[in-house]
Amino acid sequence: DFDNFPFAPTITTEIAWPPYKAFGSAGATLTDGNEVGGVLVLTEATNNESICIAQTALPFQIVNTGGMLGFEARIKTSSVADTAHNTIVGLMDARTLIVGDPIDTAGVLISTLNFVGFQRLEADGNQMDTTFQENGETQVVVEADAVTLVADTYVKVGFLFEPQKKLLTFFQNGVVLAKTKSISDTAGDAFPNDVRMGLVFAHMAAATSPGTDAIDWWKCYQANATQPM
Repeated sequence: DFDNFPFAPTITTEIAWPPYKAFGSAGATLTDGNEVGGVLVLTEATNNESICIAQTALPFQIVNTGGMLGFEARIKTSSVADTAHNTIVGLMDARTLIVGDPIDTAGVLISTLNFVGFQRLEADGNQMDTTFQENGETQVVVEADAVTLVADTYVKVGFLFEPQKKLLTFFQNGVVLAKTKSISDTAGDAFPNDVRMGLVFAHMAAATSPGTDAIDWWKCYQANATQPM
């Protein structure tokens, strides 16, 4: 939860922002959303510049031989206009946060990124896709326009990985989305199962008045390989 976090100093290079790390281009801010329960607001006012928080520790690994994993975050955006901004939320691998990493100036996942989660692209501002990517492999969009966004309205987005079924399922506000993905060990789409991952929440501005992204809370739980969820 974001009920307590430090003031952000200059973040134009990646900094420790316990329990996270953070980066923001010049003019980016991490601020309290002034809401009951605590909310973190990400703001960047310059086109093609970004702000991001991520876990320093990487406690999760989504693998068919591992335990069941569930992820969920409660987020909102101030604008659903096209060409406003790009957003991703989910789990990603270890990396140094800079402009263009983990998403480039068009909001596209960079080619070396391992990621599982939700993506909003600037060309389709009121929609989020469910997606994953393994380093060096083609990004897989499980369901395009899976989540419809409403300005200044919270939405809970999440996914569940069931290793016994080798199945990845996505949710909006606790409701199962239409398309799931079978994750094979030996065939099919490459999946980032060989790396540990942690939270990422990234915002890339696509206009001079791009609006903000906010996160109320997130949670992730992974059982061990022999324990049910």
